[in-house]
Amino acid sequence: MAADGPAPGGEAGSTSGPGPEEHEERFILDQLTDRLDTLRVLREDDPHRADVMLEQFGAAGRVESEMLAQLGQRRPLKIPERFPEAHRTVMRAVEVFDRNAGRPPSSLRAGLLTPVASVVVQVLIRTVVRSYQRSVIEHLRSLYALREANSVTGSPDHRMLGRARRQLDHVTEDLSRRSGGLPAFLAGGAALSVVSSSAQELVRSRLVLLVVTGVTAALAIAAFWCVLKAAAIARRRTRIALDQPLRALYATVGAAGDPPRDRSRDFVVYAVLLLAVGWFVVPVALTFALNLL
Repeated sequence: MAADGPAPGGEAGSTSGPGPEEHEERFILDQLTDRLDTLRVLREDDPHRADVMLEQFGAAGRVESEMLAQLGQRRPLKIPERFPEAHRTVMRAVEVFDRNAGRPPSSLRAGLLTPVASVVVQVLIRTVVRSYQRSVIEHLRSLYALREANSVTGSPDHRMLGRARRQLDHVTEDLSRRSGGLPAFLAGGAALSVVSSSAQELVRSRLVLLVVTGVTAALAIAAFWCVLKAAAIARRRTRIALDQPLRALYATVGAAGDPPRDRSRDFVVYAVLLLAVGWFVVPVALTFALNLL
């Protein structure tokens, strides 16, 4: 008598469903999705259990916790209904920033040297704000492209992100045609180097070498003052135009970290290091030259 049911290895067994490899792949993906969803809920309800799950994922610090929290947001946009407005607000802020942030300082006081100081400070301001503006546009363009890629094709989120990303493509092309000038303190450093070299070759007087040392120190202080003023003005203009709109945009996107930070503080640090080297190295070199005379 024939046995009931399909025989092992028979034709019915070959059409019963997906193979073991596909089952395993789906199981791993579903498991990861469930764990991320559970982690998101636990972060809101039970911090202790969330920490246990973090340990299961191998999180060992704040960065890892933030990464897992960002992975827990499944939607490309956290508040999609507010994204178009937030994007338009940032683009309007970038327009205002682009038109005004590089303008000359309006309340600079340096006595008789105010006209010269104003030009130097404006060049430095323009260097800082143009660099930050390009950084913001490139960062947003990359963020939009990645969120567009992980959204469902044809969905409202996908269409909104694609439209915003194409707009940033046009803005990036326009900004790439602009070239920033050489920072004034770098040009000044090069000029000081040339002057010092010429002085050593043309002058053999102790008095003149001392004067060169004093002038070098005075120029270093003046350059540092210009850099400090430019960084402060650039930070103030950035805060007025871009800080709040960028925070609002990142809140609507969600799980995207912090907005890019302007380089004004880094600019000051680099300037201090460069000027400190010039301020100490040049006098030491001139002192050594004096001893040789």
